[in-house]
Amino acid sequence: MEEGVGERPRVDKETVPCPFCGRGLVEVTHESGYVSWNVSRISAGTKRTKYYHDPRTIVHSSCPECRASKQQIRQAIESGGKSKSHEERVERMKSAGLPTAIEERVDAEE
Repeated sequence: MEEGVGERPRVDKETVPCPFCGRGLVEVTHESGYVSWNVSRISAGTKRTKYYHDPRTIVHSSCPECRASKQQIRQAIESGGKSKSHEERVERMKSAGLPTAIEERVDAEE
């Protein structure tokens, strides 16, 4: 659980550029994680149960420029940007010096 998690969520409303095209502006609300309590009472006593609610992002509008849906924008914001294509991943692996194909091993005994 995060440090400083309270019983009320911190709500931040902002307008951010679209993570896909960068031109359109999208209304977004970020809600921090918070704790809520459930109280059950019976004749033997009272029991309090703590529930932790994960932080969440709420997207209020789709992109007016590239027509990206609310769900696509939310996933891109939560994952840290738009997903990369296969070619972009391969280029990044090559530039890092990682092998991109399994090569056959030639035995020295032949």
